[in-house]
Amino acid sequence: MHTPFSKQLNLTERQSLQLQRELEETSWLYSDKFWKRALAIYGYCIAGHLLILGPILLVLSVLSL
Repeated sequence: MHTPFSKQLNLTERQSLQLQRELEETSWLYSDKFWKRALAIYGYCIAGHLLILGPILLVLSVLSL
């Protein structure tokens, strides 16, 4: 995932590895490992689902009482 950034910025191998570490510390979305990216995407989907449907379900449950 970091390789296109490294090529565009003309980074050395050492700088490229540093960029990879910093991006992975920021978010697993930038990881080279498939399972880490999958877990990050799944987590963001769950959070978005709760943010959107949480208040709606709360209001519906209050109105049904």
